[in-house]
Amino acid sequence: MEEKIVTVAFVIDSLSFGGAERQLSLLVPALPDRFKPVVISLSNQIHPFGPELRSRGIEVISLENRRNVEFRRLRQTVGILRSRKADIVHGFLDAANAYAFLAGRALGKPVMLSLQSNTLRLTGLKGAAMAAMLRGAESVLVNSKAGSEYLRTRVGVSERHILHIPNWIDPIRAGPARDIPPPGSAPIVGFVGRFEPPKRLGVLVDVFERLLATIPDARLILQGDGSERGSIARRVARSNLSDRVEFVPADPEVGGTLRRLHVFVMTSAFEGLPNSAIEALSKGVPVVSTPVGDLGELVIEGKTGAFFESDDPGAMAEKLARVLADRTLLENAAVFGPRLVEEKFSIQRAVGRLADAYLSLAGR
Repeated sequence: MEEKIVTVAFVIDSLSFGGAERQLSLLVPALPDRFKPVVISLSNQIHPFGPELRSRGIEVISLENRRNVEFRRLRQTVGILRSRKADIVHGFLDAANAYAFLAGRALGKPVMLSLQSNTLRLTGLKGAAMAAMLRGAESVLVNSKAGSEYLRTRVGVSERHILHIPNWIDPIRAGPARDIPPPGSAPIVGFVGRFEPPKRLGVLVDVFERLLATIPDARLILQGDGSERGSIARRVARSNLSDRVEFVPADPEVGGTLRRLHVFVMTSAFEGLPNSAIEALSKGVPVVSTPVGDLGELVIEGKTGAFFESDDPGAMAEKLARVLADRTLLENAAVFGPRLVEEKFSIQRAVGRLADAYLSLAGR
């Protein structure tokens, strides 16, 4: 008997640079043949992942974004789901979760929503409405244990409706690990990701400025884009660090930057399970981070990286200097980093679990 094709409609805020967008771009083409995906972007900002998905034969539909809440877009989403005979609706990110839930409910379709961090604004009418949608969805995909606990204890989502799958990368597509930097080479530290307030890139610049007092030939690479890119660039210029700090434009392929780094650094206020840290480890680059979210799944002291013990930039700079001088850690990360990613964070592992979840939802 021929297997029924299951149509999964993915709704996402946009397909521009971002962690959730990258996750979707890896997931959709990797689904087994019995699934037919359609991707709905709530914005016409679909570069770079929209064209990439279309080149692989995936239908991508972009809607015009005029304001945050727009009933016209909701009606369009419902019409697309109906015309494509969607069996399941999967929302990614905040606004997309709301559109996916409301459109799915309008058509009586099972809904999966997503939480990409371990926090959610629950205040006000908007927060209360989002919490109610998360509780009402058939399934909520979350990428961290901290996020799962938050959903259960703070939002009230039933544990049987929470699907915890860590973020994924494609180890083959990510390319080979970097060569271990030779002793005596000028150390390069860096960050790849969104230039947004939770990442606290201003703190990272402060840490780097203090690091130069100990390691004057160090360099900092910052790759990405976001609302704070301009302010961070001005902060670098005011401190006369422009000759030590390199800004690299956002790019879906970050392997080139990561392979240049001695150490990948995160000073985030909160995280779920960041893609960029996983990709850094896949290249054998140790991760030094604030102890937030599920980074404990990635950062194994002495093997794959280290945690900052303090939030003071001076103390953080001292910790970073010690890591850069630790040849054993640099060599261990080259071995244990790619191995950890292959075992726990590969796209194949994630797709298998999501495919089972989609079939279970479709069976309802």
